[in-house]
Amino acid sequence: MGFTILIHKTIEKLFEGEIDFRYHHIRNDKLENVEENIIIGPGGILSGSYTPEKKPDEWLIRHLTQSRVDDWSKKGKNVTFFGTGTNTPLNPNKNQKPFSLNSEKTISDLISMSSGAFVRGNYDRMRLQTICQSEDVSKLSFQPCPSVFIDTMASSRHDKLDKIAVNFPFLKSITSENVEKHPIKRFITYARSLGLDCVFSPNHTQDINPYVFDLFDEVDVSEDLANFICSPEFDYAQGQVKMQDEWEGINCIFSRFSGYRFAFGARLHSFLPFMSFETPSLFLTGNVARMPMPIDYFNNPIYLAKNGFHPDINKMEEVVDGMIERLNYFIKNEASLVSEIRREKERLWKITELNKIRLLSNLI
Repeated sequence: MGFTILIHKTIEKLFEGEIDFRYHHIRNDKLENVEENIIIGPGGILSGSYTPEKKPDEWLIRHLTQSRVDDWSKKGKNVTFFGTGTNTPLNPNKNQKPFSLNSEKTISDLISMSSGAFVRGNYDRMRLQTICQSEDVSKLSFQPCPSVFIDTMASSRHDKLDKIAVNFPFLKSITSENVEKHPIKRFITYARSLGLDCVFSPNHTQDINPYVFDLFDEVDVSEDLANFICSPEFDYAQGQVKMQDEWEGINCIFSRFSGYRFAFGARLHSFLPFMSFETPSLFLTGNVARMPMPIDYFNNPIYLAKNGFHPDINKMEEVVDGMIERLNYFIKNEASLVSEIRREKERLWKITELNKIRLLSNLI
């Protein structure tokens, strides 16, 4: 997945010369022989899933087990969370399940043994406060996801062109049956009428299928990956590998997000990276745990969509209405929004500088 490469390279750059990272992907790595200092993040606090046919109301940790946490505790490992979040709601709904009781214990034990929990949103602090022990609540503090600072890490910044970056999970929601009447066409047509090209900017295999190449003015993938996605041999699992390889091979992944006037996306990492380049962006998340983040980060709800992305084509009509309305607002207020984003980023960087000092002082 592209965004995992992004956040991995981001935290390495953020602590360049200060921490020698040995990177582990919690989904693929068995976490054997880890060092004394363990930093969890950025990204989701723990990788998990739920299985509706077995436990329909529980989010289960799959990759970091209680036995692993117990082993770390016995060995005196020093655990820190940095720029991470939970992705689970305070109140369950049909799309977002709570942690199971066993999973909550694992998280509580992790926080208890940790030297600090720097989490990426105030909602995450609220959520984790309901899980951890009272004596550990003071460990929870706000730390912006480092991807909001990638403009300082880019090898070059592109001049802003009349382009809009768009990112949605279109793999299954745009089909041969609905592609000709899909509401996103209306947004693309409207943007073109204003002299703006729409570039599809995928960062996950769930985002892309052959139909996006017919809809958008440009798709930000290599020719090789495009040919594979559009071929009869396309396989989702192999597509994940190919996309990850492509992102790992980009000379400077941070520069990929510069050069746009505006951005619209449903993923956190189709929002923060563009905002890092002072690009007014609309966050179209459907995740209630992430909705407060535009206010946490930029003190303005204008960057949060009225209606988040929805795979249902009828509900997407309202989503597109909101996108067009917000695009008009962005254009009218572009200069003041860019200044506002720059000012809020300076505030976020001061928070990060202090948190870096705290984290480094806690290392063994």
